[in-house]
Amino acid sequence: SQIERAHPALLALSVVAPQRVRALGKLVKDLQQLPAPRPIYAFSGPVFLRNPELQRKVSGVYLGDEIPAMTWHIKRLLGAEDGPPPIR
Repeated sequence: SQIERAHPALLALSVVAPQRVRALGKLVKDLQQLPAPRPIYAFSGPVFLRNPELQRKVSGVYLGDEIPAMTWHIKRLLGAEDGPPPIR
């Protein structure tokens, strides 16, 4: 797959529609089948802001709904951030 060839450290996707959450869950299961080292999986998107309960239906790291928080989470996941999260 392209993901295997690229060897990304992190794969972050945004979901807009609730119907796509199921496809996201399938993608995560497929990612878990990749040989190690697998990318860190993260997600965000307006669907999770409108329906927070959907966050529990997806494995991976929820990045939040604001750009500063997303950036902080990504830096932390990649080992480039040690400080506290940004204040809302």
